[in-house]
Amino acid sequence: YNDIEKCIATEINEYANQEIYDDINAIINTSDDIAMGIVGILTSWACKPQNYSSIIVARKRLLEFPTEWVEEKIKASATLLIDICDYWEYRRLLELLESISKDLFNWTLSLGENSSDLDICEAVNDFKNPGL
Repeated sequence: YNDIEKCIATEINEYANQEIYDDINAIINTSDDIAMGIVGILTSWACKPQNYSSIIVARKRLLEFPTEWVEEKIKASATLLIDICDYWEYRRLLELLESISKDLFNWTLSLGENSSDLDICEAVNDFKNPGL
């Protein structure tokens, strides 16, 4: 572990009240409430920090879960934990979900499509039309 991953692992283990960070199967098989919280913590770490190291650690961990399992938990928690009106967080969420699920990615694009914020609209356009 590096210091950032230790911090994320500690937060998750304390939240779950057990040493669970390193055991993907234990996370998958824990209660829905705990699993939702863990996915929420990881989603926050993947979208909020300005430090790319923590973003990468959290993304990598989220990608280790089965898509169908993590999809529903991200969708349920993302709008509660991620500020869709914040350009940085919204763009990081798009980056994360682009690598997890096309359905989730498209859902997240739709959240920003009618924004009055020009930066959010720019992010939507950037992801809808990559390379332009």
